[in-house]
Amino acid sequence: MNILNYNFSLQGLSHKKGNIVCQDASTIYINGVWHLAIAADGVGSCKHSDKASQMAVENACKLANAMFPINGTDEDYLSLMRMIMHYTANYIERSVSKQGEDIHDYETTFVAALYNGKDVYYANAGDSGIIALNTNGVYHVVTTKHNNEYGEVFPLSRRMFEVGKANFDAAAVICMTDGLLDWVTPNSLRDHKYRVSVPRMNIFVEQALFNEELDDEKMKEYSDLVQQMIKELAERSETDDHIDKKYGELKDKNLKDDLTVAVLINTEALYDSIQWEEPKEKTTIEKFADTYKTLISLYPKDGKDMLLKHIKDCNADSSDEEIAEYVKKVIVLAEKQSGEKAEMEEPSKQENNDAKKKTNKNWLKRKRKIKPRE
Repeated sequence: MNILNYNFSLQGLSHKKGNIVCQDASTIYINGVWHLAIAADGVGSCKHSDKASQMAVENACKLANAMFPINGTDEDYLSLMRMIMHYTANYIERSVSKQGEDIHDYETTFVAALYNGKDVYYANAGDSGIIALNTNGVYHVVTTKHNNEYGEVFPLSRRMFEVGKANFDAAAVICMTDGLLDWVTPNSLRDHKYRVSVPRMNIFVEQALFNEELDDEKMKEYSDLVQQMIKELAERSETDDHIDKKYGELKDKNLKDDLTVAVLINTEALYDSIQWEEPKEKTTIEKFADTYKTLISLYPKDGKDMLLKHIKDCNADSSDEEIAEYVKKVIVLAEKQSGEKAEMEEPSKQENNDAKKKTNKNWLKRKRKIKPRE
């Protein structure tokens, strides 16, 4: 089995303009056949978010190195992922406290995927996430974004951890910060058969699949090629050449954010071609329904009023009564679509419910001193 890996971070265009450093960090830790991909995104409004993301990535690796299970069970690997989350959050909090600083200046998201060429164990806090390609050629969104009703992210320090195991065999696993995650899972595909944009997602994995001849040097070249491609697409988003025949509309605020991936690919695991169907052109009411679903997911209290204002702005010649009636139709359609999606959608992950009910007994029991392996 040959697992290829690479990771990189690109400074966002908006950060370059504002002279703000890249606030993302990523790494890949390897222990035998196991690969741990990690990505972290410092919360932009925080003073030292770039330091927080780097601290999170570095200390997660230290914990993994010290506590990695030997011939572990599912519960062992799930426990490892929980320990990584708690240890990393605790380390940042203690370090900041010792310096007499405010933890809210050191906020970061955090996502990690543990992969052996087949199984995927994951941990997530915030609005970064994981995309995985199963062996039948279907991309899955493995994690859930953690935001409040106003769209604000719940960072690592909030300890709202999502830990589990994917319920399918994976051929590739990709950790992404929100800039790229939102780009490969656009709102236009919210109700599509395939939630992930295959043309966009394939940028990161397609050339490496079935290619067992990619040694470390060639993998570095491949990583550089992917970086350059993403950089060029992001730059085009601010030009008149912002519509790409293959990748669609590039004028997307997501591509202006810091962009980070950590990629793991089993070159021998894919049994079928990657599955995809181009989405059909949506009607006006379907587009408004998509807008409503986005607004209501980000702003549950104000989403309906925001939709009303949006439709009114787009239809200045219509009466208030006509607008109100049309809004009702949009909401009915949106709710119908959401209901149909819930019935059709296969679960992409398997939560370990017994583990969730436990307090961190395993964590408390395993108080051995953390030392790096020789």
